[in-house]
Amino acid sequence: QELLVEPTSTGQAARPLPVGERLRGEISFRNVDFAYGDETALHDVDLTLPAGQTVAFVGETGAGKSTLVKLVARFYDPTSGRVTVDGTDLRDVDLAQYRHRLGVVPQEAYLFAGTIRDAIAYGRPEASDAEVEAAA
Repeated sequence: QELLVEPTSTGQAARPLPVGERLRGEISFRNVDFAYGDETALHDVDLTLPAGQTVAFVGETGAGKSTLVKLVARFYDPTSGRVTVDGTDLRDVDLAQYRHRLGVVPQEAYLFAGTIRDAIAYGRPEASDAEVEAAA
């Protein structure tokens, strides 16, 4: 629970805009720079990802792939420039509502230490063998 009350570096807007039920999801980076301290991670990124597209960021370690995803999730704000969703700057939207509609798949898969049955029944450990088999 301590993590849930940990302050974030990306604060809520003074008058946050509600995130509609129907978020299209067009993501744009406009002249985005980002630095971790004195180390530049992204410089002058100008990119639009149309809604509904499946996108993969591929590159060497340290190329900025994870940083792009963290900016979309608004774990960080850009050093300069802006990131928008459906034309609205992420700094202006209701952060909790926005994040509720996000899904991020990490590049490293999590492997369960247990049986395949344990992995399938992870959310319902009391599931019967028949229920686990049906879910598989």
